[in-house]
Amino acid sequence: MLFDLLPGLLTSAVINGVMAAPIMARLMLLAGEKSVTGNFTLDARTTQLGWDDAAVVGFVVLMMFRDVVCQIFQANQTVNHVLPRDCYGRGPDYRFRNGLLQSRH
Repeated sequence: MLFDLLPGLLTSAVINGVMAAPIMARLMLLAGEKSVTGNFTLDARTTQLGWDDAAVVGFVVLMMFRDVVCQIFQANQTVNHVLPRDCYGRGPDYRFRNGLLQSRH
C-alpha cells in the first residue's frame, strides 16, 4: 500500500471527537426552540439527558487537551532514561541501567 491508513484514521477520530461537543450543544439548543421543531419539542427528561451527554463529551475533550499539553511539556524535559511518568509524577518506579530494567529500591 502506498500510504499508512492508521494515522489518517486516528486523526479523523480526534477531529470527530473534538467537533462532537459543540455540535451536540447546538443541536440541543435547536431542539428546544419551538419555532424550529413545532409540536415535536423535547420533554424535560430528554433535554436533561442531551445536555448531560454534551457536557460529558465536552469534559472528555478538555481532558484530552490537558493530556496533550502535559505530554508536550513533559517531552521538553530531560528524563535521564527514566520510564515515562504522567504530569503528576506517578509512574513505574524503575530505571534503565546498563541496558537492563532495574528497580530503584
